[in-house]
Amino acid sequence: MKKIDVIFLSALISLTLIQSCSTVIPIKTQFSEIKEVAKCIADGDSHGQCNANNAFINARISSSNNSYFEVLGSMELPDAIDNSKLLRYSGKSSDLNNNNNRFNRYANKFKQINHDASYNREAAKIAQNALVSDSNKSIHELYSKQLNSKQLIREDVSGTDTPTIEFNTDNFNAFLEDISEADAYGGINSLQYAAMQRMSLSESETEIDALGSLVEELSYTKAYFKAYFRHGKFIQGKIKVSELYNKLKAKLKSEAQFLTDDQITEMADGLFKKLTGKEYAKACTSESSCEIAFAGKLEATQFITRAGVEYGFPHITVSVDPLAEKKISVTEIDWNKIGAEVAKVYIEAVGDKIIGLPADPRSTACKINSTLCYSEKTGGISADDFASVGEHADKVDTLVSNAVGKAIRGGGWISLNNEAIACIIESAVGTAAKKVAEKVAYCTYSYMSENKNAVVPIMTLNEIRVKIKR
Repeated sequence: MKKIDVIFLSALISLTLIQSCSTVIPIKTQFSEIKEVAKCIADGDSHGQCNANNAFINARISSSNNSYFEVLGSMELPDAIDNSKLLRYSGKSSDLNNNNNRFNRYANKFKQINHDASYNREAAKIAQNALVSDSNKSIHELYSKQLNSKQLIREDVSGTDTPTIEFNTDNFNAFLEDISEADAYGGINSLQYAAMQRMSLSESETEIDALGSLVEELSYTKAYFKAYFRHGKFIQGKIKVSELYNKLKAKLKSEAQFLTDDQITEMADGLFKKLTGKEYAKACTSESSCEIAFAGKLEATQFITRAGVEYGFPHITVSVDPLAEKKISVTEIDWNKIGAEVAKVYIEAVGDKIIGLPADPRSTACKINSTLCYSEKTGGISADDFASVGEHADKVDTLVSNAVGKAIRGGGWISLNNEAIACIIESAVGTAAKKVAEKVAYCTYSYMSENKNAVVPIMTLNEIRVKIKR
């Protein structure tokens, strides 16, 4: 079969500096003039497949952003989680089968979520506040406006106002800090459990669906962060064997002066083995100055995007040498890059939940929802076209990110001479554009796969303006 090359118009970006403290960046995203493709793009359950044989039709839960934010903002967090009021994923729960079979679909959707009794109300509150913020609303709005069916399928665009999504740099930075703090203290897990408990008590279908959407999105968020931060195993320290052992003995002697020297030695031997996994007498086979790791094994796991690209938090090594000129040395980290990647990870999570395209079998998304794992048999497009979707979307990401970066750095923003904020904002907007471009490309390839003799879809441009303000 002859390979049909689908030619895409590159995403076009024009920049207009309107005042010293604010920049508007119109992002012109391509869409097809063929109505079947446009409808496929706008359909939240199409998963990028325009044909009728859609194996992924039941793979996700959709909910309007309005009900999602309204319900999330009004939800009262419980002081504790009542296990009898949680959705059950193995077996049946009498609480959830009172003439309401809507929970059956959620039991299937969320069967991989397990309650681990680690509810933290204060951390959940941080997560809740972050998610109802204007910054998070802007992220969701950016996706919904780009995928809005009225804009995609309309034939006459004259006189139509171009939607504008606003990002306030200070607020967006604060949002990322809050969501990172919530994740560090288990707030994302905790908020998910609170939402699950509320679902089991609700009699409102709108509320149930909004909470279901929240629970699903939090599944993506926590799994993506966990993979990016290598399950917490990204730091490893080294210290001289004798130095660590002597520090342990000194600490024991100062805290428990009633202990004899033999007792202190015995306890220090035990603590040393617990910290290092080795006996002190056998820890150094050469000389007493040799070093030993004390923070466990580093995790090789990284976050893997829908398209199969890997990246993760860098490994950190801490070295302690009391005799060196620099007593403690730590692996240097590019925090500008980290901030941008955290933004990317979160926006990838939201985008994958909202758009839900078939994903690379190695991806983090596939670990959350195995029904979304791509194969040539069920994916609707060939393996070569699947790879092309990612390549096209990456080009859009680069173009948009570069345009946003130039606007921030070159727009005369004296007050925004902050490379970290620039990296974060450009990465955020670029990632959102990339996720939408993935669906545009997937729908187009799917249409061409179904209609072998069809003319290559002509791509028109719709415009979404992103306003960046400080």
